[in-house]
Formats: sequence, structure tokens, C-alpha cells
Amino acid sequence: MWPMRAPRSKDGRSVRVSDPVSTNLTATLKEVALREGVSLIGVASVDRFEGAPAGHGPRDFIARAEAVISLGIKIPDAVVDRLEYLANDTQYTPEIQHKVRETHIYTKQGYALPNLLLDEVAYRLTLILEARGYRTLPVPATAASYTMPDISAADLDFFGLFSHRHAAVRAGLGEFGYNNLVLTPQFGPRVRFTSIITAAPLEPDPLVTAEICQRDDCQKCLDSCPSKAITLRPDRSDGIYYDTPSRTYARGCNNRPADWPLGTCLRVCPVGDARTAL
Repeated sequence: MWPMRAPRSKDGRSVRVSDPVSTNLTATLKEVALREGVSLIGVASVDRFEGAPAGHGPRDFIARAEAVISLGIKIPDAVVDRLEYLANDTQYTPEIQHKVRETHIYTKQGYALPNLLLDEVAYRLTLILEARGYRTLPVPATAASYTMPDISAADLDFFGLFSHRHAAVRAGLGEFGYNNLVLTPQFGPRVRFTSIITAAPLEPDPLVTAEICQRDDCQKCLDSCPSKAITLRPDRSDGIYYDTPSRTYARGCNNRPADWPLGTCLRVCPVGDARTAL
């Protein structure tokens, strides 16, 4: 687990340092990101990443990093809720139907394309920051690309270069759920994230202060996992889940039954205020 050590005031709230330059630059970046199609954007101060795994913290990439920007793009609900598509089809074999739903629709439109869009917006924001003299790195989104062969999760032994999920939580965009995904108030876990590490002294956003995951009142993610790859941590803390409350056996998740749909724990989660009708 990542023990987050954010600075605290005497009443326990996060300390935020404001100055006009940081505030104005942060506002400009958010305006550009939202205009370019990002659904969510938040900023975390670099001190919130103390305790990150060795070699994988912000200052392992930018020695003078001051902030991490988290960008999120919503996955369309009709892409996630795809299981009944082709139910009345008589042209395709069951194997092709499954491939259409899981690869042609979900993997492309719910994974690869959002990642590509996130990378494009992160690149634009990086150039804005660099033009102002701040060394900045757009960390690539999770491996998947339309344009070129990419490194795979297996190549990385299922350990990310930099945790976009932790960055999103530390930027105030949500909290971890039992499924180890970031749950946002607006969209639940139906969001893809990427991160930008920068030396710019940006204005950090407040952390989430109210529970989002329904916890023991739900547990649909745990019950529905076909390979039972998610187990709750016995040492999980009370309060908001700024760190993962569960362990996910990545290889077990990746080696689910071949005919089982992708992202089951994401699909069954009931959290999210902005769902569209089925």
C-alpha cells in the first residue's frame, strides 16, 4: 500500500498554499483540458506521493517535480454495457460475436481510443508548461495504441511505470473502491486516467472527504469476478480509501475464462451520478 503523507493543519485538513501565479496557471491548464474533451482534471502536490514504490514516484522522473496533473476521460456507458449486443444476430458465430463486443467495441472504444485521447491532451498541456519554463513529463497512458506496437502489461510484469490511479486519488478526483479502481462521484469507475508530472508549482485540489465506494453494502465487484482475483486487505484502514483496500491478482485477472467479458468489476459497479439510460 502507498501510505499517503499529505501535509495537515491542526484540524486534520490538507494544507493548501495559494499564490496568484500558481492559481492562474492551474486555471488555464484546466480550461484547455476541458475544452479538448477531458472529462475530469485535478492536481496533486508532489508531497502526496511520499511512500511511492522506489523508482516510481514523481521525483524519480522529474527531480524538481512540484505537482502531478491527473486527467480522466469517461468511457461511454453504451460501450461498457455491451453484453446484449448481437443477441438476435444470425450472421456471426458466437465466437465472432464475442470478439466484436470485447475487442472491436470495448477494447477499442473503451480502452485504446480513450488512452490515445488522454495522451494527446497530456501532450498539449506539457507543451504549455514547457513553454513557460517548467520541465514536464506526460506519462503514457496504460499500454494500448492505434498507431504503433506498445509495451504490454506483461512486459512490465503487471507493475505500472507510474500509478495513474494513485495520482487520480491524490488529485481529488475520487477514492479507491473495493475493485481497486478509482471511483469518481460523477462516473464511478468508468473513467480512464493518465498523468503529467511537472516542476510547475500548481494549485493542488482538495482530497475527497466523503466515501464513494458502497463497501460492504455492495461487494458486486468481489462477487462477480470470474477468476476471484480481488481480495480485501485485512489491514485496510477506516475512512476514505486513498490507498487500495484490496489486492488484485493481475495475472488471474488477465487469465480469466476466454468467453468472459472484459472489465466485469467496472461494469457491475453501481456508483456514478451521470449514467445514461440503457
